[in-house]
Amino acid sequence: MKRRTFLKNSATAGLVAVITPSGIIQVKSKQAALASGAADSFEDAFVNPPMSARAQCWWHWMNGNVTADGITRDLEAMKQIGLGGFQNFDAGTGIPKGPVVYLSPEWLSLKQHTIKEAERLGLEFTMHNCPGWSSSGGPWITPEMAMQQVTWSEAFVAGGKDITVTLPKPLTKLDYYRDVAVIAFPSLPGEAPLQTLVSKATGSGSAEAVSVEQLAGSQGVAVQPAADGKTTYLQLEFTQPYEAHSIAFLSKPMGAAPSGGGGFGGGPPLTLEASDDGTQFRKVATGSAGRAADDSLSLIEFPATKAKFFRITSPGARQYSQVRFSGTARLDNWLRKTNNAFGVMGVSESKEVAGQAAIRLESIVDISRQMGSDGVLTWKAPAGNWTILRIGYTPKGELNRSAPDTGVGLECDKYSQSAIDSHFKKMMENLLPTLGSLAKKGKVGLLIDSYEVGMQNWTAQFPQEFQKRSGYSLIAYLPTLTGRIVGNVDTTERFLWDFRRVQSDLMADNYYGRFRELCHQQNIVAYAEPYDRGPMEEMQIGARVDVNMGEFWNGLSSLFQNNWTMRRTTKLAASIAHINGQKAGGGTPDNPQVVGAESFTGEPESSRWQEYPFAMKATGDKMFTQGLNKIIFHRYAHQPHPTALPGMTMGPWGIHFDRTTTWWNQGRAWLDYLARCQSLLQQGLFVADLAYFTGEEGNEYTKALPEELTPAPSGEGYDYDLINGETLVKRAKISNGKLTLPDGMSYRILVLQDHKALSLDLLRKLRDFVKDGLMLVGAKPTKSLGLRGRAAGETEFQQLTTEIWGSINGTTVTENRSGKGRVFWGQPIQIILTTLAIKPDVVITSRSGDAPVTYIHRQIGSADVYFLANQRRTAEELVCTFRVNGKQPELWDANTGQRTPLRIFDTQANQTQVSIQLEPAGSAFVVFRSPAPARRWQAVVRGKETLLTAKPFPIPAQKGYKDVTNNFTISLWAKPELNVMLAPNGFLEHVKEPWTDYYAIYPPSGVELYGAGHAVCGLCIGRNGVAVWERTSGKPVFKLGATTPISGWSHVALVYKEGVPSVYMNGKLIQTGKSGGSIVHPGLGQAYLSDGASFYNGDMTDPQLLTEALSDDRIQQLATQVRPTTATLPVVEMARDGKPALLFWQNGQYALRDQTGRDTALTVSRINQPMELTGDWQVSFPPDMGAPERITLPKLIPLNTHTQDGVTHFSGTATYTKTFTVSAQSSGKRVFVDLGRVEVLASVTVNGKDLGTLWKRPYQIDITDVVKTGTNTLEVRVTNLWPNRLIGDEYLPDPDKYTPGGGAGGFASLSNGAIVELPTWYKEGKPKPADGRVTFTTWKHYNKDSPLLDSGLIGPVVLRTAELKLLT
Repeated sequence: MKRRTFLKNSATAGLVAVITPSGIIQVKSKQAALASGAADSFEDAFVNPPMSARAQCWWHWMNGNVTADGITRDLEAMKQIGLGGFQNFDAGTGIPKGPVVYLSPEWLSLKQHTIKEAERLGLEFTMHNCPGWSSSGGPWITPEMAMQQVTWSEAFVAGGKDITVTLPKPLTKLDYYRDVAVIAFPSLPGEAPLQTLVSKATGSGSAEAVSVEQLAGSQGVAVQPAADGKTTYLQLEFTQPYEAHSIAFLSKPMGAAPSGGGGFGGGPPLTLEASDDGTQFRKVATGSAGRAADDSLSLIEFPATKAKFFRITSPGARQYSQVRFSGTARLDNWLRKTNNAFGVMGVSESKEVAGQAAIRLESIVDISRQMGSDGVLTWKAPAGNWTILRIGYTPKGELNRSAPDTGVGLECDKYSQSAIDSHFKKMMENLLPTLGSLAKKGKVGLLIDSYEVGMQNWTAQFPQEFQKRSGYSLIAYLPTLTGRIVGNVDTTERFLWDFRRVQSDLMADNYYGRFRELCHQQNIVAYAEPYDRGPMEEMQIGARVDVNMGEFWNGLSSLFQNNWTMRRTTKLAASIAHINGQKAGGGTPDNPQVVGAESFTGEPESSRWQEYPFAMKATGDKMFTQGLNKIIFHRYAHQPHPTALPGMTMGPWGIHFDRTTTWWNQGRAWLDYLARCQSLLQQGLFVADLAYFTGEEGNEYTKALPEELTPAPSGEGYDYDLINGETLVKRAKISNGKLTLPDGMSYRILVLQDHKALSLDLLRKLRDFVKDGLMLVGAKPTKSLGLRGRAAGETEFQQLTTEIWGSINGTTVTENRSGKGRVFWGQPIQIILTTLAIKPDVVITSRSGDAPVTYIHRQIGSADVYFLANQRRTAEELVCTFRVNGKQPELWDANTGQRTPLRIFDTQANQTQVSIQLEPAGSAFVVFRSPAPARRWQAVVRGKETLLTAKPFPIPAQKGYKDVTNNFTISLWAKPELNVMLAPNGFLEHVKEPWTDYYAIYPPSGVELYGAGHAVCGLCIGRNGVAVWERTSGKPVFKLGATTPISGWSHVALVYKEGVPSVYMNGKLIQTGKSGGSIVHPGLGQAYLSDGASFYNGDMTDPQLLTEALSDDRIQQLATQVRPTTATLPVVEMARDGKPALLFWQNGQYALRDQTGRDTALTVSRINQPMELTGDWQVSFPPDMGAPERITLPKLIPLNTHTQDGVTHFSGTATYTKTFTVSAQSSGKRVFVDLGRVEVLASVTVNGKDLGTLWKRPYQIDITDVVKTGTNTLEVRVTNLWPNRLIGDEYLPDPDKYTPGGGAGGFASLSNGAIVELPTWYKEGKPKPADGRVTFTTWKHYNKDSPLLDSGLIGPVVLRTAELKLLT
C-alpha cells in the first residue's frame, strides 16, 4: 500500500503469521483441510466454502492502544461476520501513542493472547515481516547491513609527472563508507578543476569572496541569506563564458532545516540560474536537496547552457562542497539507467551523436592500489589532463515506512543474503517463542508489503556477483555510473542493462528468494505484494514467494493520482500466480491457487463510513474478473475499548471495516457471497488465449492493463496473462501448438509487444518454440541485450532473428512460417485471431446495447466455469456466447449457493448461446459440466414480443448528437454516495493525465464521433459537488469543479452556452467554467467498457437532453418537478432456486420456442395486482443512540428528513413493523415482498420467521412459505450508516480536542480532524460520559454542515405475486 512519510506517526509490525487449526495453503505442497471437513468436489466447496475461501482483513493495532479484551472482541466479531483470518499490523497514522511498547513483554503477551484466540476461533493469523508496512528493516539493521548506494568524488590533475593528491572522500552517510575503486581516464572536453574554471565565488549575506578551492573540496563553504526570510544563493563567476551540461555538489542545511517546498516528501528546492552580466539571471534548471540534516548529493542536468555567471539558490542557509560543473553531455536519463532513480519505463536508449565525448575503454586505468587508506593518491600520471574518480558506496539511510517509535530503523540491504538473514533472525528470535508451536505445524507466514523504500544500486559483494552473473569485470565500466559514456553509447547502454539486470536478479534471489528460503526452513509461508518503485523485475520477484497479492482502492482517487500504478496490481499478481502454478490441473479445495489483494483501501473522501456492501460489490466483482480470489479488507482498526462507537480509526484512512461499523452484524451475507465466489475462483486453471511478454528489464512498472499493452487485446472475449523471460526460458514448452506451463496452463498466442531488444537466451528459446508450433506476434528486435550478447557476436543474433521472422517487415510482409509455427507482425491482432480460427471465449450482447459486464473463465477438471459481473446499477438482460459445445449451462448463485440449470440456450458453430439476466450490479457463475439435453428452449415469447432469447442481441450504433453543439442542457436527478475529485492538482504525486472513475455520464471520444476539433462532455457527481469533463481523443480532461454539498436525491443540470459549461444544483447556479476551445456535444448514449467507460457508484435517473441552453427560470422549474422513477421488474425471469423454471410477473398467453422453432403454449393467470403497504408504520430505535424509543410514520420517508433531530441524525438499526392481509393463493403462485428503496441493508421477518438479510438490490424476498391467509406481521430491520449521527453530534460541544478543520477534503483530510489526546475514560476502558453525544471517534470526518445521507426504509413496500413454471 502506498503511503508516504507524511504518515510519520504510523506503524506496522511483526510477522505475517498465517495460523489456523483448520489450515490454509501450506509450504512444500502440504495440503490444507477444509474447516467443515474435506470437500468432495468443487460443488461441495461452493455450497460450503473452505476456510481458504473466506475473506480476511488487515487488522491494525493503532500505536500501542491495544487491550486483551479488545483483541477477543475483535476476533470474535471477525468469526461472526465470516472472515477466515486477518493480517496483523502495528500502526500509528496520527493516533496518539498508547501504553503498549512495540516488542515489550506486554506486546509479546498480547500477541500470544491473539494467537490463542485465533486458534480457539479457527482464524488464520498473519503479520508483516518487520515494523512498518514496508519493507524489511528495524533498529537492529546497522549501516553495513543497510541499503547501499554508489557514491564518488572527482579530481582533475595534469599528468606527465608524479602526482600526490588527497582525493576527496565521497558523500558519506551514517559515518559508513567503503571504497570500491579509483579510476583514471583522460579528461573529457569541459572537465577541469573548479579552480581553473571559476575566477570568483560569492555568497548572499556577505560581500566577501569565498574560497573556490574549499568549494571544490571536502571542506566546503557556508552561505547565509542576506536577511531572514530571504533566498540564499551561491554565485560563481567563470573566467570566460562556460558551456555547462550538468552540475553536481554536496550540500546540507545550516541551523534549522527549512520546510522547503520541493514536492511532497522531498527536500528544499534548489534552482540553478545563469547570467551573462552577473545582474540579470535566467532559470536553467531545478533540483532538490536531501531531507536530512547531513550532506546530500545533488545532480542537476540541463540542456547545454553557456554563461559567464551561474548561481545556485535555495531557501535558508546552506553549506556547499565538492562543487563540480561538467561541459560534457552525460548519457540520457543516466540516473534511471544506473538505478539511482526509478523508472526506466518510457526511457529510450541514447542516440549516437557525431563528435560526442566518450571515454575510450582502453584509456581507463585502475589506480586503486595507488591510493592509501588515508585517501592520498600517489601516482605517476601519464602526460595529459586526467580525471580521477574515487568510487565507493555508503548507506542510503532509508528507514522502514510508518513504524512505531521503537521500531524505526534502517532498511536492510536488498542485494545481500546476510542482511536479510540478520533481519530475519532478529525478528524471529523475538517472535518464535510466541509462535513456535504453530510454526512447527506449518501454520505461520511472513508478508512483505508493497515495496516503498526506493532505489538501491550497490552492495558489498556486487563486483563479485556481477562477474559471476555477467561473465566479465565491471571495473573499467564504473565511469558509466557517473553518467559518462564509455566506448560509445551502445557499449554504455549494454553495460548498464547488465548492471540493472544483475541487480534485479539479486533483488529476486537474495531478498525475495532468500526470504522464502528462510520461511521454508521454519515451515512458514512467504507472501508479498510484488510491486512498486524499486530496482526489480516485478514478475520475477513475485515468482520467488508462495502467495502474491495486489491491491485496489475504493471510490475515486483524489490524492493518489498515480493510482493507475495500483490498479494494475491485481492483474499482475494473478498473472504471476497463473504462470508459476505447481500443481497439475491447478487449484483444488484442499490446495487452492490463491491470488490475494489488499482490498477497498480508502482515501478519506472515498470512505468516512460511507461504504457498505452493495456499494462495494461491483468493484469487488470486477477485481474477481481480473484474477483476484482472496479479498483482504483494508482495513480493520483494533478497537481497544469495549463500547465506544465508532471508536478507533486508522487515522484518516479507510475503509471502516470494524466491528463498530453499523452494518457489521448484517454483513455476514456479503461475506458468505464472497466466500462462494472465491471458492470457485481458487480452483482449476485460468483460461486465456494470449500471453503478453513483459520484457527483460528491471526498474520499471510492469504494464498490465489492456490499454497499456501493445497491441491491446482485441475487443472483448480474449483474456490474457503476463509472462516474463525467466518463465519462458525455464518453465515453458510447446504442446499441441500451445505455449504450455508445467501445471497445464496454456496460451494460443505469445505477444512480444514492442520490445526492441531481446537477450540471446530468450531468442534461442523463441526459435525453438516457433519450430515446435508457437504462434508468435511481435516485431523483429533490432539488437541483443547486454555486453555478453554483443560479445557472443551479432552473427548469432542475425541468424536467430532471420530464422524466426524471415523477411517480415510489418508492411508488405506480415507473416513468416518456421517449422510448425507462425510469426506475425503488422496485422491487427483480431485479424490474426481470425486467421488462426481462435473464436472469442465469450461474447456478451445485451438488450441495453452497452451492458458493462466483465468476465473470467476457469477450467476445473472437465468443467468450464465462467463468472460474469455487471458493473452498472441497472438490471441487464444478456445473451452470452461461450466457447463451449455440447454441455448444459447452469447458473450458480453465490449469494444463496443454489445451482440451477439454464434451459434457454442454443448451440451454434460449436458455441453455446445462453440467455442470462443480471440484477443491478449483479453477478453469476455459468458452469458447464454435464451433457446438454437434446431439446433446448430458445426463447420465451408473448405474441410478437420476444421476452427471453438465446439469440444474440444486435450491437447498436453509437448514439450521436452531431447537430447538438455548444448550446444544450442535460438534466437529471442523482443521489451520490461518495465525494468526487473537484480539482486536478495537488495530488501526492504528479501525473500528466489526472483521471477519475465512476462517471455519472462517461464521455466518448469527440474526435472519433464527430471529427477533429470536437469534444464530448461528461459528468461526475459526488456528495461534495459536481465535476465536468470533456473528451476530444485519448482520456477525458477535467474542465470544471463545482463545490457544493449534496444530500440525497438532488436535481443536477449541466448547461452549455456558447461552449461554456455551468453547473446548477436544485435549480441554483453553482459555478460557471470556461470554454475549452472545442465544439462540445452532449455525452449521452452508450458507454462501453472497451472505450474505458466506468459507471456511477451512486443512483441517478436517465439523463434528459434539451437542445438549448435553458434559462435560470427553466432550470428552477425542472428542479421542482417530481423525480421520475423507472420500473425495472421484468415480465418474466429465470428462477434461481435450483430447479429449471420461469417466474412470470404478469398474466398472459406465452410460448416457449425450442431449437426447431416449435412453440409450447403457456397460460399465466390469477396473478394479483401488486399491493403497496400504505398507512402507518411503527418504527422503533435501539436505546442510547440519540433517537426516541418509537415513532409512527404515516408514510415511509427517508429518516434524515424527519422533523425530530434524534431521528434525522439516527445511525444504526431501526425496526419497522406493519401488519398486512393476504388472500388465499392458488397453486404455483409465489408471494414476494419488495421493499423498494433501502438505505442500506435490511433484515426481514414475517410472522416471526427470520428470512435473512437483503444486502443488495433488488431488496425483494420470497415470503410464500411463511405468509398465511389473513393477517400477517412484517418486521424490517434497516441499518443505515454512521455519517448522520456523526454530523448530528457536531451540533454539541466536544469535550475532546482535535486538530481544526475536520471534514475537509483533499490534503487537509489527512491532518484536519485528528484527535490530539485520547480521553481518560477511553484509555481506561470505562463507559463514555453522558455528554449528549452518541459517538466517539479518533478522527473527525464531518462537521455540522456536512450533507446527510438518505437513511432507513424508504420504499414503497409492495407485495407482489408471481407464477412459477417448471421447465423440462
